[in-house]
Amino acid sequence: MLALIAALSLDPLFSAPTLRGAHVGALVVSADTGAVLYSRDADDAFVPASTMKLLAGSAALDILGNAFSFVTTVSLDGTDLYLHGGGDPTLQTSDLDEAATTARTLASLNFVGELDADDTHYRIARYPDGWQVDDLAYDYGAPASSLSLADNAIHIAVRPAGSAGSPATLTVVPDDPNLRIQNDATTGSARSADTTALEVAWAQQYDPRHRKHPA
Repeated sequence: MLALIAALSLDPLFSAPTLRGAHVGALVVSADTGAVLYSRDADDAFVPASTMKLLAGSAALDILGNAFSFVTTVSLDGTDLYLHGGGDPTLQTSDLDEAATTARTLASLNFVGELDADDTHYRIARYPDGWQVDDLAYDYGAPASSLSLADNAIHIAVRPAGSAGSPATLTVVPDDPNLRIQNDATTGSARSADTTALEVAWAQQYDPRHRKHPA
């Protein structure tokens, strides 16, 4: 009966004119019994969509457990400080400051060297096969990495100049030397509407592994 209800409810949906020419498949399984309630081209190959995060998250909870924690380690080599990423998506700059302070205290040294960021913990492709190239410039197309900082976000503050027609001032945090910004924003008259917009252009890829920054 459940299979009949599923078939009756889904068949008209998949036969809608808006899906003409689309490659559509579905598999509905009872969570209680495992019985197949509905199947339509279920064995065909499809490009995974955003709903795959539900399966990935469920698998992670099942395998790792809800008490799992990502670990970011810090090591010293002479005057250089090494940050080894372990996949923590919540790492913030304040954590780096705390790690540097702790390392100085434990090693009894005045750290004046460089910070070497190591994100080689995950031996996987940064951009898996099948990703849309025009998605790579956006937040949902971020490369896979074992070392993320500040939610992988760059904050751009736009402030008006003292007079209308003058270029607006941009403040970028963090200031990444690999980021190129072309500022075409100008200051409008008093009480004018905010018409600023951001256009992202995808430049050549670079490998950020072992990039060194002044500490």
